[in-house]
Amino acid sequence: MEKIVRVECHHCGESLTHPEKTVAGSPALHFKAIEKGTNGPKVDIFLSAKFNDFRKAGHKFPKGTVVRLFCPHCEEEFKSSALKCATCGENLIIVHSENGTLNITGICRTVGCLKHKTNEELPTEPPIASA
Repeated sequence: MEKIVRVECHHCGESLTHPEKTVAGSPALHFKAIEKGTNGPKVDIFLSAKFNDFRKAGHKFPKGTVVRLFCPHCEEEFKSSALKCATCGENLIIVHSENGTLNITGICRTVGCLKHKTNEELPTEPPIASA
């Protein structure tokens, strides 16, 4: 059985699962994004919500680009955490599961990096929030 990740914005509580968009037949997580170090404009990107499926749709950033991710509803930025990607060394962003469960997922912000972490892999130290 495929595991579908359903997450919400920790600012406004809205679902990031797009009600109609799919990526390769799987539900899609909707984010707004801009390249790190720039001011926009924000573009739509859709990540497959299927766990360990790294396909995406929407705007095409060049491989290796580090992006800033925003909620498509309230447009608040998902801040980078203190946790680093084991593959590329970039800070992960943390997203929380819908319905108030304690499941969290760390997503790498580097385009083309095939790494994320689940709550089972995320350490309790250092703290998840960045300084």
